[in-house]
Amino acid sequence: MKDLTRDDWVRIYNSEKFKDLSRKKNKFLFGWWIIACVWFFSIPLGAAYLPGLYNAQVFGKINLVYVIVIVTFLLTFWLNYHYAKWADTVSDPLTAQVAKELLDEQTKGGGQ
Repeated sequence: MKDLTRDDWVRIYNSEKFKDLSRKKNKFLFGWWIIACVWFFSIPLGAAYLPGLYNAQVFGKINLVYVIVIVTFLLTFWLNYHYAKWADTVSDPLTAQVAKELLDEQTKGGGQ
């Protein structure tokens, strides 16, 4: 495959499949970005405005800070797993379709 020119990139950007891919990816990522921001900003805000809250004993000698740290750790891995699964089933097939269309156009039209 030859190197892509500016016109190739413009054609990719303007294709409906690429726009569909961008919409789906933005929709997926924006929702999780909101959840992550609420979670991660609530931690320091809680420490600043409710300092005694994090010292609350949950069970035994385990206080709320330990629970928050463990949940944050698990949330990070879960989000990465969920994104990888979404990319395998939604994003990667659409990306392959866009690439295939470009290759088909190049072989039919000489790629110019």
